[in-house]
Amino acid sequence: MKRNYKRRLLLHINKFQKSMIWPILIACFVAAFMTFFCLEYYLASLTNTGIMILNYDVTAFEWAIPSLLLGVAGLLVFIIFWVFYLSNKVVGPFDRITRELDEVIVGQRKGPLTARKGDTMFEELLKRINTLLEKIK
Repeated sequence: MKRNYKRRLLLHINKFQKSMIWPILIACFVAAFMTFFCLEYYLASLTNTGIMILNYDVTAFEWAIPSLLLGVAGLLVFIIFWVFYLSNKVVGPFDRITRELDEVIVGQRKGPLTARKGDTMFEELLKRINTLLEKIK
C-alpha cells in the first residue's frame, strides 16, 4: 500500500521556512498598511473630506505621506534583498554539494561531504548521502 506524502500548502511550515517567511510577511503587511493610509489620504484630499476610517482632518497628515511612501519603497528594497539573501542560502549549498558529488563520481574526491557553517538546511541530506557513499565503498 502506497502512502501519500503530499504536504499541506499553508499549515505545514518547517523551521527553515519560518526564518524565511516571517520577515517577508511582516514587511509586506507594514508596506500594505502604509500604502493603504497613503491612498486614504489621496482619496480624502480629492473629495475634501476626512479620512474614511478615522474621520479625521486630512491636512494633519500631509507631512507623513512622503515619509510613508519612502518607507514603502524601503520595505520593498528590504524584501528584494532578503529574498536574494535567502535564495543564496539555498542555491549556494546546493551547487557546492552537486559539484562535490560530481567529484566523488569521477574519483577526484574521497571522504564524506560536510556542510559548511550556516548550511543547516542540507545537514540531514548530507548525512544520508555520506551513508550511501560508505555503503558503495
